[in-house]
Amino acid sequence: MPIVENESATPFTINQNLSYFYTANENNIFALEVQHQLQDEDPFYVSSIENLDQDPNNNVDGFDSAADVLGLDKSQQFYTLEQDRRVKSNQLDAKLDYYYIINNKSNFNFVGGTILSKQNFDSRFFQLLDNGSSLDPTLNIPNLANPSTTNDVEYNFTDIYAGMRYRVKAGIFTFRPGFTAHSYNINNTQVGAITDFKDSFTKILPELNIIAQFKKSESLRFNYRQQVNFTDVNQLAEGIVARSYNSFFFGNNDIMNARVESMSLNYSSFNLFNNMFVFGGLNYNKTMEQIASIADFVPDANNPNVRSNVSTNTNLNLPYDIESISAFGRFTKTFRKIRTSLAASFSDSQAYQLFGTETTKLNTQSYSITPGIRTNYTKAPNVSLNYRASFSDQNRTELSTNNVSNFKSVTHAPSINFDAYIWNSLTLTSDFTYNEVRQNGQHQNSFKIWDLSLSYRKDKDAKWEYEFQASNILGTESRVSVNNGNISNSINETFILPRLVTFRVRYQL
Repeated sequence: MPIVENESATPFTINQNLSYFYTANENNIFALEVQHQLQDEDPFYVSSIENLDQDPNNNVDGFDSAADVLGLDKSQQFYTLEQDRRVKSNQLDAKLDYYYIINNKSNFNFVGGTILSKQNFDSRFFQLLDNGSSLDPTLNIPNLANPSTTNDVEYNFTDIYAGMRYRVKAGIFTFRPGFTAHSYNINNTQVGAITDFKDSFTKILPELNIIAQFKKSESLRFNYRQQVNFTDVNQLAEGIVARSYNSFFFGNNDIMNARVESMSLNYSSFNLFNNMFVFGGLNYNKTMEQIASIADFVPDANNPNVRSNVSTNTNLNLPYDIESISAFGRFTKTFRKIRTSLAASFSDSQAYQLFGTETTKLNTQSYSITPGIRTNYTKAPNVSLNYRASFSDQNRTELSTNNVSNFKSVTHAPSINFDAYIWNSLTLTSDFTYNEVRQNGQHQNSFKIWDLSLSYRKDKDAKWEYEFQASNILGTESRVSVNNGNISNSINETFILPRLVTFRVRYQL
């Protein structure tokens, strides 16, 4: 069943910025920042799907069941779907900072500002018939009352805020506690919605920054922050929006803001005396009432227990908190002309997947380790050896039945890189990587990539340079990667260009 998709657009964005700094005296400093943005987006989407059987009473083609849900004319030779959209955005950000310097160890920072945003969203979804006329279909979306093929939405958002931060230095520590008080106002009107959405509230958001400066080259930093995240008009428009021929989206006029709490701890140390570098960090994030997507696949009319690959999506505020924690570190040590390194990372995240009335809780743990060694000669050839092992373990729990499934993947990727500068005129580089992917203990794919480059320049002042390049020398056809996502777990195969040899000539002016 041939499928053709196309999207055209002529968007534009105009940004205007103003920054002004004024020092009244050594104790009083002012900073003004203003940004204004105008944006206009007009994507036009077209998809054409051949309808092999034009009998409206039969559902033979794979898209016929979706055509029933979308209310399309099934007697046409092609399902030609078109959608025009127009999104206009007008936003002004203005902020004034005032710094009162008490002494060289402490100061106050007072801030006040506003964000004014207005967005308009208009769209129309229709079917282009074989005779050139258009049809506004009557949608039959399950579990969706009064679905519409058009959007006419105006979204207004206002944030007026004021805050204070106090910075003080005591010994090796620097403390900067603070807070910002926000007054939010949201007003969303759209044609066809039962009621307009209005919401006004205030929120005090605390923050804290602590720095422990053990030495000039060694420090420990802690950050704590609370935020309120808002959506935009694209998530609010309740009329149908075609993301592709097999994915259709409906917004939610009642979406609320999400609240985010985050903490981070970072350590860094660089010692020139023994050529050692250490860097590590720990991050924690918690999101409350996160905006999430609900997917529902269109059932096959011939077999209601089988779902097609055409999905409808809408959104809502999750009733569950989303948490994630991650850690990473890197250690580098140089011994004369040999540089060694060791990097590692770990993450543990919790998310939720919604399909129709079913909710699945996902716990994903991912970690990796990458040791490496490299020579560091000025004139002699250099070799770099690296090995990366990455692991992913995901548990999926269906909340209605408490059924648990597990998805594990492992990737091993050793590599070797070689580069040499010979006779002050010839440069040789070679890169070789081997990858092996395993999923649930089963070998899925292994591939090798080898690239080579050889270039000649008579001397550093020469105008001419001649280069020979060979990519994918071993002729590898494809490579595979494993992805553990919130919506689906997938094994992706990427096809690689065949062996390619090129000769290049450069002339430097």
